[in-house]
Amino acid sequence: MAARHHLSRRDARPIAVRAQPLTQPQPTDVLDVLRHLTLLHLPVPRRVGGVARPEPLSPWQVQLGEWLHANAASRAEILDRLAVDGPMPSAELPNTCAVPRRSSGWKPRPQPRPAAGPDGRAGARS
Repeated sequence: MAARHHLSRRDARPIAVRAQPLTQPQPTDVLDVLRHLTLLHLPVPRRVGGVARPEPLSPWQVQLGEWLHANAASRAEILDRLAVDGPMPSAELPNTCAVPRRSSGWKPRPQPRPAAGPDGRAGARS
């Protein structure tokens, strides 16, 4: 069995950034996108009258596209910064978005802690 190689976060960051086409020109069509994918999940399309029709975009997909378009200048600024300074944690990048990103609501809310009983222990009964 081959020896296991350990990669530090510092070494992994530049590899992860280079693996994403962040600094390359945006694809201009679907074929350009597909050329860069290593895996593509193809859902079974709906058929109407024997002709495959693409699924319409969902409301969140439309909103995301509008958000990306509205914040194109912020994207360019971040890419310029990464080109000069190299990979860095996202917290170090400026937030210059013209339109703030609305929360998706995926983060669970903290659960209330059970009230303490007479003896001070949580969930204790008298």
